[in-house]
Amino acid sequence: MTFFANGASTKFGLSADRITHTDFDGDGKTDVAVYREGNWPTDIPVHADYDGDGRSDVAIFRDGTCWILNSTGGTRVHQFGLEGDNLFLLQGRSDSHGSIFGKESASVIPARTKPKRRREMKRRNVYRIVAMGFLTILSVSTVPGQFENKARGVTPYRFERINEHNFHSQGWKEQEVHSPPGMPQQFLDESEHVSIVCGPENDNDRRLIKGSVTMNLPTTNYPTLRRIRLRRGGFSGTYLADLTELRYSTYVVHGLPTVMVLQVDVTGDAIKDFNIYYAPELQGDPPFALDRWQQWDALQGVWVFEAVTIPGLPHEATIDELIALHPLARIIDTPPVGHNGEGVRFTVGGGPFPFMYFDNVSYFDGLIIGTADQSRSTMFDFTCDASDR
Repeated sequence: MTFFANGASTKFGLSADRITHTDFDGDGKTDVAVYREGNWPTDIPVHADYDGDGRSDVAIFRDGTCWILNSTGGTRVHQFGLEGDNLFLLQGRSDSHGSIFGKESASVIPARTKPKRRREMKRRNVYRIVAMGFLTILSVSTVPGQFENKARGVTPYRFERINEHNFHSQGWKEQEVHSPPGMPQQFLDESEHVSIVCGPENDNDRRLIKGSVTMNLPTTNYPTLRRIRLRRGGFSGTYLADLTELRYSTYVVHGLPTVMVLQVDVTGDAIKDFNIYYAPELQGDPPFALDRWQQWDALQGVWVFEAVTIPGLPHEATIDELIALHPLARIIDTPPVGHNGEGVRFTVGGGPFPFMYFDNVSYFDGLIIGTADQSRSTMFDFTCDASDR
């Protein structure tokens, strides 16, 4: 088999191989590959990004069964259709009920169609879905409709996996705050109450690896303990207006969920003007619940201004309302970084209902931060798999 490009030719594969091309390494450019017949001549290659990590997964369709080798690890087998069915690739997005999002004229193209013919069919929008026969649609998303975008149907994040070995080298710092009677607050930059554990498993996104951060506040055994903090630098100077995504997930056994705190500079002097915090229990929709994972969209919720009054704004406001009043508001790290100076942190304890945090038991995972200068948001995944050192 010979490939021709830009006046040059390259020998690749065998004459009986079938060409298949897609983005296997997630760099945004098509990779050339071939599919070579094995024991099952009815196999049809259907490579695509099924797990949503931005890289195509090796997959085949065989007589009513779809076999998928995830680039994030593991294999999935889906019973789909019947033996002898014609397989089509859907141009558009679908949910688990088989309805079509987007244009009414969404097209289907036979999977065996040659690339040149496929491009032509896309332009002409042939093979329209019409009221004849049946079109069965396979949905392999964990939560249909979540993490969708126009390009892929599943948002391709850049994953940063954090485990017990790289926790500090990846920029994460823990801290606990004590309030002894009659004495100033004491800050300890290590805490045995913050650790990466294997459960409960976060099911908000199938691409998350097993594990999460536990942030507990055992006040009965430690009566002076008031707060537990998890801090992350590296976002200093990021304008709030440039945030494109800001989400995280919590699981609460007892007490209240983790609060997100941002240090904000609105005057441009690189000095913190105030803190704002996002408390899931104040959002109302969805309501806070115990014993299950919940994902919180902090860009859409209300934030509380900590110990400060902002002229022109109520005590609680959205990020958009703050930006409208202070367009240059930005996250700021303040010295000493490493001692509560990081501009992004997560807190258990204190807040508007401190009594609700007594003996708090909760988990935190799946932090997603997107900025306008990055093509993909970063998902910070805490995993108890320590193989990545």
